[in-house]
Amino acid sequence: SDLYKVKLDLATSHGELIDTSITGFYAWNEQTVKNGMRLSYSNNYLRVNGVPRYMLGAEAFYDRYCPLGMDPLDIERDFRDMSDMGIRLSRVFTYSESEEDWRFRDALAMASARHGVAFWLSGTVFMRQYLDDPQSLSIAKKIAQRYEGIDGMFIDLFNEPNWHNREDAARDARFSEWLKAKYGSDEALKAAWGDELGPDEKIGSIKMGWGKQNWLSLRSRDIYRFLLEQGSKWVTDVTGAMKEIDPSRLVSCGYLGWWNGMVMDPVITSDALDFVDRHH
Repeated sequence: SDLYKVKLDLATSHGELIDTSITGFYAWNEQTVKNGMRLSYSNNYLRVNGVPRYMLGAEAFYDRYCPLGMDPLDIERDFRDMSDMGIRLSRVFTYSESEEDWRFRDALAMASARHGVAFWLSGTVFMRQYLDDPQSLSIAKKIAQRYEGIDGMFIDLFNEPNWHNREDAARDARFSEWLKAKYGSDEALKAAWGDELGPDEKIGSIKMGWGKQNWLSLRSRDIYRFLLEQGSKWVTDVTGAMKEIDPSRLVSCGYLGWWNGMVMDPVITSDALDFVDRHH
């Protein structure tokens, strides 16, 4: 067996029952995993056993901040019910590197295989986290290694990656380097930006700020292009690191389609992905 139910009774010294707690756990079973869904993607179709499928999905939410919020018995019930209702994929947020979250992912992978519901793992390494600290790519690599070769699951890099309009010293430094590579000198930058370049602003120490709602603003254009290149780097590097370990792993990203804080145009930033997940 790969799913075990545990019942705990609290009783007095005289045997009088006070309370009961019921939980469970999955025991990792390679045969169960091998018998899971054979999921692939080609020619714009998700395929099961090579056959194109229109797959109805659901987003399953769990309370990841308390142990009972990720109870394997709840996960088992949810994936069983989804399967019974014809739901064939489930996207679940998993953002932590804690031991609890790794076991949570394992439980989802097992439930997915038991019931033929594809597990869409959402959450690898956040865009700003990776760009500020490239060593954090180890998180995505660990996910790829842990679930290498397991069919019936695919990866969502992150849910609605965004930049937000706030101070970010590391991003400002990268923006200054980007401007230096593009223009080469303060004179060339001044010629391009004109009055949008402040009197005390110099290449190498410019704070990026945020784009203006002005189609004629070349400073805003450069901010936008810089952020798109940064977003592309994140998508390409994280996806590439995972596929280097497991070339068969399908990878996507949850793009929000309307908020200007996103600055993640999927047309420009998604080349490394297998497909795009759009949120409207």
